[in-house]
Amino acid sequence: MPGKTVIYGLIMIPMAIPNMIYAISWTQLMDSKIGMLNQLIRPLFGLETGPFSIYTLGGMIFVQGIHMVPTALLMIAATFATMDPTLEEQSALCGKGMMTTIRRISLPILKPSLLAAIIYFAVVAMETFEIPATLGLTARTPVLATQIYWATHPASGKLPDYGVASALGVILLVFALVLISIYQRSTRNAEKYTTITGKAYRPKQLELGKWKPAAFIFVWLFIILTVFAPFLTLLWTSLHEFYVPFSWTGLQSVSANAYRAVLQRPDLPMVAWNTVLMTVASGMLTVLMATLIGWIVVRGPFSRRTRQLVDAVSFIPQAVPAVVIGLSLMFLYIRFPLPIYGTIVILIIGMITKYLAFGSRTMISAQLQISKELEEASLISGASWSRTMRKVLMPLLTPAILNCFIWIAVHAMRELSIVIMLYSPKTLVLSTTVWNLWEGGWTAEASVLGVFMIVLLGLLFFGGQVLVRRLTGTR
Repeated sequence: MPGKTVIYGLIMIPMAIPNMIYAISWTQLMDSKIGMLNQLIRPLFGLETGPFSIYTLGGMIFVQGIHMVPTALLMIAATFATMDPTLEEQSALCGKGMMTTIRRISLPILKPSLLAAIIYFAVVAMETFEIPATLGLTARTPVLATQIYWATHPASGKLPDYGVASALGVILLVFALVLISIYQRSTRNAEKYTTITGKAYRPKQLELGKWKPAAFIFVWLFIILTVFAPFLTLLWTSLHEFYVPFSWTGLQSVSANAYRAVLQRPDLPMVAWNTVLMTVASGMLTVLMATLIGWIVVRGPFSRRTRQLVDAVSFIPQAVPAVVIGLSLMFLYIRFPLPIYGTIVILIIGMITKYLAFGSRTMISAQLQISKELEEASLISGASWSRTMRKVLMPLLTPAILNCFIWIAVHAMRELSIVIMLYSPKTLVLSTTVWNLWEGGWTAEASVLGVFMIVLLGLLFFGGQVLVRRLTGTR
C-alpha cells in the first residue's frame, strides 16, 4: 500500500478522540435536517430532508463501530503480519481464485483472532455510555448503560431509583461476564489454528496487484470520512455561535467568541487541574500496580496457584462495564467511613479499577520477554533485590511502562462512563464539562472543549509514541 506508514498513523487518530466528542461531530455531519453531509447530498437528489439520519439505532451502531476501528486494528493487524503465506500460495497453485482462498484458507486461520476481537468489542460497545447518551436521547433508543445513568440522575423533582440502577447493572454485568468467558475460551483454544513453525515460516508482504488503486481509494475515503470530516466539522461548529452550514458565506461569520467564553469560564482552572491530576495520577498508579502484578505473576517467589489467582483477579475488571464500576464505587463510598466520595480521589480509584486489566496484561507480556538470567546475574554479583529492580529490570521495562502509561492516560482523560457516575461540582473534569455543555444546549462551547481535548490527547499520544520508539531503539 503506498504511504502505509502515514495511513497507519492517521487511522490511529480516532483513538485520541473521546467517544462523546466523536458523537457530537457526527450529529453535525448527519443530522437529517441540518447535517452538513446531508446538505451536500440533498441537492443531487432533490430531497428536503435526509437522506441520512444519525439519530437512529443504526446511526449509533455506525458511530460506535467506526470509532473502535483503531483499537481493533491494533488487535488484529499482528495476526495478519505473522501469517505464513505458504498455504495461500499453494491454493493459488491449485488454481483457486482469491475469494475462494480467503474463504477456505485465510479466514479459518484468522478465526480465533477475529472471534476474540468481536467478543471483546461487543463488551466494549455494551458498556459504552457516551455515544448512546449523545445520540440515543434524541433517537429515543435506550440501552442499559444510559438507563443506569438516568435511574441515578433523574429529571428535577424526582428521586434517584438506586434499586432499578442496581438491577440493570447486574443484567449488564451478567451479559459482559458471559461474553468474557466466551472470549477466554476462544483464545485458549487458538493454538489448534497455529501455522507458524520453525522451518516453514517465511512471512512476506503480498502484492495487491490490480486491487491496489481500489484499496488505496477505499482506505483514504475511510480516513477522510472518519478522521478529517468529524474533526473539521467540530472545528467549524466551534467557530460559530449558532449553527451555520459549510459555505463561503459561513466563512464571513467565523468568530472566536466561543473560545473566549470557554477561556473566561471561572471554573476552567479547576477543571484543567482536576483533569491533569486525575489523568497523571491514575496513569502512574495503574502502571505501578500493573508492574508489581506482572512481577508477581512472572517472577514472584510464590506458588503457581497464587500467581494464577493474582493474574485472574487483575483481569476481573475487564468483565465489569464502566458504568457498573462507577455505580458500585458510588454505593460503596457513600456508606464506607472514608471521606473520599465527591473528591478527585474516587475518580482516580475508578480509573485504576477500569484500566488495571489492560495494564496488567501489558506488563505481564513485557516481563515475559525478559530473561530471569539478568536478575540472577545481578543478585549473584551482590546487588540487593531493590537495586536489581532499579538497575536491571526497570530500565528494560521503560518502553513498555511509558507505552502503558500513555495509553491509560489518554483513555482516562476521555473517560466519561465512570466519571459521570462519581463527579461532583468540585471534581469537574473536561469530559464531564463537555457533557454538561452539550446537554445544556451550548453546542459551540462544547465543540471548543472538544477541539482542545483532541489536540491535547493527540499531542500526548503521538509525542509519547515518538518517545517510546527512541527509548526502544536505545534499549
